[in-house]
Formats: sequence, structure tokens, C-alpha cells
Amino acid sequence: MVQSSEIESLDLDKSFSIVQYKNQLLTISSEVNQNVSLSPVKPFLLKKINFIENKLDQQLNLSLNIKDGIESQSKRMENHFQKIANAIDSLNQEIQKLKERTEKKRTNKIPLRDGITEMHYEYFMLNAGQQIYKLQQVRATQLRIIYTILYFVGLRLNEVRLLTKNDLFLAIQTEEFNIVHTKTSECKKHILPKGAAAKLTSLLPEIEFLFETNGFTYLGNSHRFSEKVFHETNFIRFVNDDITATCETYHFLSNFSSHSFRVGYITKLLKTLTVQQVDFIFYLSI
Repeated sequence: MVQSSEIESLDLDKSFSIVQYKNQLLTISSEVNQNVSLSPVKPFLLKKINFIENKLDQQLNLSLNIKDGIESQSKRMENHFQKIANAIDSLNQEIQKLKERTEKKRTNKIPLRDGITEMHYEYFMLNAGQQIYKLQQVRATQLRIIYTILYFVGLRLNEVRLLTKNDLFLAIQTEEFNIVHTKTSECKKHILPKGAAAKLTSLLPEIEFLFETNGFTYLGNSHRFSEKVFHETNFIRFVNDDITATCETYHFLSNFSSHSFRVGYITKLLKTLTVQQVDFIFYLSI
């Protein structure tokens, strides 16, 4: 590499200053090294930077040999420097495109969800339906049963939507759910973990209130004394809106949704069951 003292002693046209290009390359090189998003293409970019820097050194050595005849060679020098300037501009554009592409991928990526803990579950139960004005008691009861099944069984929300009173009673008696999975249309057995049957039993008065007093046919009913259920999208929105309201009320900073009940479900089971028992439960449910 040419020493900086030699570069500074060189009297070249200001528009095509070698020092200027050296500084530009130094800035680009620093950005490439510090920007984590460019790590996968860092070797390629650094190789390009080194190539352009070598071209600059060649021009410097040439200009040092020209001495006083630099004016007569200015056109030739300008052409060489213009090519170097174009190469630097192209390199900058390439880096910018890579940064934009990385940022776009990061933006479009689905954010990770936090898992629901027992403490969160209790708050969701306490605040269920509080922001609803029409049929508040009915909707609160509906949500409390939904939250309990999601928390203890880890089902998808649409698999809860068509559960009947008989399904709930049978689950309490046998300590298992037989669920038709929405993704595969296959019936799978979900064994209730420790404490789930007892929690559902404590909700029997609310189950009676929902299905008998208000004539629900399914847990996901949108109307009383009817077989009409929420559309899948509306049902998910109904539950997620209530989750959001509870998070705002109690200032939860976690990124919660109905799917959060499934996050870390296996880890939660391992706190009360053996690995063999959890493996058996998982085997039956897949």
C-alpha cells in the first residue's frame, strides 16, 4: 500500500483527489465491518473494496512517476479516476440494496410470541369480557371457558370453536379431549394434564349457564339459543381483542395473542409430568 505521506504530497486535480477516494473507501469498509446485516456478504464486499483500492494505488504510483508532466496526462488520469468513482458509486448502491433487502426481510417476519404463564392465565380469567358491553356476562363466561381449554390443552383456537357441552362433560369424566384437528381433519386424543380436569370441574356452573341458560350449542356460538357460530376470523378477533384489553389493563409488555397459549406448552407440561408422560401425550395428539 502507498503511504499517506506520499498521497498528501501529490498535487492532483481536486475533482479527482486520490485522498478523497481513499476516505470514501475507508468509510465504506467501516460500514461493511460494523453492519451485522451485511455479514453474509462481507467477504465479497471487502474483496471489491480491496480491488478498487489497488486500482487507486496503481494510479498514485503512475502519477508520482509523471512529475511535472501531469497536465499533459490529465485527460488520461481523469478517465481512470472516473472509472474508480463509478466503481465506488456502484459499490455504495450495492450495499444500500443489500441493507434494504435485509430490512424488508426483518419487517415481514412474523414476530415471536411470548408464552402464557399461570399468572397471565389468571389475569385473563379475571378480566375476561370486561370491555364488552353487550351480553357481557355471557361473553365473559364464554371467554373464561375458552381460556381454560387453551391454557391446559394447548389447542388451536378454531379447534375450540365447535366444542359442545357433551365434549366438555366427557373431558371432565375421562380427562381427555377427542378433537378433530382443523389442519389435518383427523380426530386426535388430547389427554388433560394435571389440574386441568379439576379446573374444568370448577367451571361447571359457568358451563351450565352458557349451554343451558343461554342455549349455546357450541362454545364458539355467536348468538344465544342458536347453532350459529362465529366465523373463524371473527372468532380469533373476538378472543384476541379481549387478550389485548387485558394486556392494556394490567400493562403487560409481552406480545400475546391466542396462539401464545400454544407457545411453550410442552415446557409447561414438563413442570408437572415426566418426560415419558409428555411424550405419550404428544404422540397421541399429533
